[in-house]
Amino acid sequence: MFLGSLLSYHSYASRPVLGRWSYPFLAVVLGAAGVWLAALVATARAGWRRAGRPVREPAAAALLDLALLTWGMAYLVGTVDAPATAARILDVDLFGSVSPLAALLEWVALAALAAAAGSLVLHRLAPEWANPALSLAALVVLTVAGEGVARVKVVAVPATAGFPTYSDALWYRRHVQLNREGFRDPSMPHCRSPARGAALPRRGDRDAAR
Repeated sequence: MFLGSLLSYHSYASRPVLGRWSYPFLAVVLGAAGVWLAALVATARAGWRRAGRPVREPAAAALLDLALLTWGMAYLVGTVDAPATAARILDVDLFGSVSPLAALLEWVALAALAAAAGSLVLHRLAPEWANPALSLAALVVLTVAGEGVARVKVVAVPATAGFPTYSDALWYRRHVQLNREGFRDPSMPHCRSPARGAALPRRGDRDAAR
């Protein structure tokens, strides 16, 4: 889904590659395609070699699969909603979608990643590190939960701020309407010349308006 999002994108400023992408974006597309093909090959080989064998740490594997699935869905949903956001991967913006549904899916991906990491660490943890690990786990849980609450709050009640934020962008998307000229006017495009038969303002009226 992530690779499909990238393939559907058209660069705006520079498009020397196939008339669609810039060179940095092409590098991201090729890298994502390489990772996807490598994952397919590794999965097939693992299935052939370990047929019938139990999966090591199945909880962590399932959580990681869930994280990748929801993150790919979030990136695809965000790209369909706002095609220009497909290029945010160039800014290493992995979890900053401006689409409400995509933002919530990204939080699910974050929570699943944190749970997968915790499951992996838990099985390899020495007994003497139990207390520090418990403190760190509590901090991670509170951070992820706070991120989820913040995202739900912003999606439900966005507000403007004095600097660019996700809440500000969502409020703008929800409450601001632009016409074809890019101004905050939901009406039809205005005619540059007066309608036929309309009275032109007199010079005195123009001077007074100035």
